[in-house]
Amino acid sequence: MCNPFQRATRVKRISKLAALLGCLIFPSWPEATVAESKASGQLSFIPTENTRGGDSSSPALGRDHPNLIFASFAGLLQQWPNTFAYSGHSIIPGVVPRGTLLYHGTNDPVLAPTQGLEWLAFNPEYSYIIHTRRPGHLTLHTYVATRPLRIIYLDGQSASMGTPGFSDSQTVLINGTVPKELSDTGERLLNEAYARARGLCKLGKEWGFEGVVRMNTCFEVMWCDFTQGVKLLRSTNTTDPFDAYSNPRESQASVKSSESNDSEEEFVKRQWTAVSTRM
Repeated sequence: MCNPFQRATRVKRISKLAALLGCLIFPSWPEATVAESKASGQLSFIPTENTRGGDSSSPALGRDHPNLIFASFAGLLQQWPNTFAYSGHSIIPGVVPRGTLLYHGTNDPVLAPTQGLEWLAFNPEYSYIIHTRRPGHLTLHTYVATRPLRIIYLDGQSASMGTPGFSDSQTVLINGTVPKELSDTGERLLNEAYARARGLCKLGKEWGFEGVVRMNTCFEVMWCDFTQGVKLLRSTNTTDPFDAYSNPRESQASVKSSESNDSEEEFVKRQWTAVSTRM
């Protein structure tokens, strides 16, 4: 049973997701109309009269599979539905509200991104956990949206890599194809992820969106240009005091040595001294 504090925290989280979902469901962007003529190059989610070949006997679009459409809409920005149906198929235009806090983690000597393409998380924990086991001190950077940010949202686990279906919607958007083979894990897989991101950003310049909201462990936004729409508020050293070495292996060896030779008080004092000399 949840205590009142846990219940209040859960309500706040649901309210934040509901607010973002409310922005995503409207098929329009500020200062960029979605349903325009073909010459404008904008996305169009409004069916035309000739979509079904002019056959008046055919049912209207969406009536063939209403349960699937409802399930897709009801599962937007929810973890479990998009984990279960991980390949995804919906592409939703929307906005991230002005004033939304976004987060990005880096490890020394990498600095906070101020230009170009990078990822931002909607919660600090997601940014932290990605970088916490990488070499180098961890810094958490907090950004704020200075205006409504025009995005598209790809459902499913579209931010994941390696399993068939995760990136299908993205490659279909970029070049109208679905890759038959997956790359190996590691650097090659990461390079392909950035290549897809650049392809989507190039498409965004034509269609009017500036970023892509996707889900992996949590939700994130792939932001195409850090000189536009976002501002760095602060950078916080979030390095674990007991893992403050540039090389994680060095840290583990040091901890094992200290634990075997020192009392608990001496062990904590040594670890804090190591952190203080590096901050």
